[in-house]
Amino acid sequence: MKRTVLSLIALTALVVAAPAFAASQTANLSVTASVAANCTITTSPVAFGAYDPVSVNSATNLTANGAVNVACTKGTPATIDLGNGGNFSAGSRRMGSGSDFLGYSLFRDAALTQPWGSGIAGGATEAYNAATKAVTAVTVYGMVPAGQGVNDPNFQALVKLVGDGHAYVKLSAVYRLSTQFPDYPDAKPLHDALVAANPERLMWGTDWPHPSIPAEVMPDDGHLLDLFHEWTPDEQMRRRILVDTPARLFDR
Repeated sequence: MKRTVLSLIALTALVVAAPAFAASQTANLSVTASVAANCTITTSPVAFGAYDPVSVNSATNLTANGAVNVACTKGTPATIDLGNGGNFSAGSRRMGSGSDFLGYSLFRDAALTQPWGSGIAGGATEAYNAATKAVTAVTVYGMVPAGQGVNDPNFQALVKLVGDGHAYVKLSAVYRLSTQFPDYPDAKPLHDALVAANPERLMWGTDWPHPSIPAEVMPDDGHLLDLFHEWTPDEQMRRRILVDTPARLFDR
């Protein structure tokens, strides 16, 4: 009986020996991360397909759309610029195959009035601000001008009509044949071909007030006249075009 009592007393002593008080403390654990302002970019090609300068595209521009696909960290501002391409010459973008080239233009708007690219006369960049990190496709509008080159059969037909004395042509609005503002060097061969054919059948005008031309590439009429003088260096030939032929036709 005594042995049992001793065991109970020993057990009670062990329980009492445990800590009588406990306490808790709190502290903040800082968790941080920096979100990188980053962008990825891919492209969808501007695929024009077949260009027919003889028939379909003799008087109708060929158009096609592509895209710049941008994904940026939310809230990241970005600027989208387009380069001039590998065959850029005399202020104009060109596609190339060997020694042959085909001019084209890229625009920011569907109306094809806002050239895209800081390296193009009258061109601009596109501002982009990421609302989310999702990919956004920014459309690129492309255009291959109709009837390119003096060797186009339709232009040659016009040259023959002028040369044979069967048609009059007003040398005007070169800015509508070229994207190379403000000197339009790619339009000069057309001017030269007509002048060489028959200056007696030519007139000149500014095409003022230049409707539907964006302000940033609006031609200066004085500069257009200067270009005519530069492209037509013979004084007698200039007089025929500016004075004699208009007088013969209209001063009656």
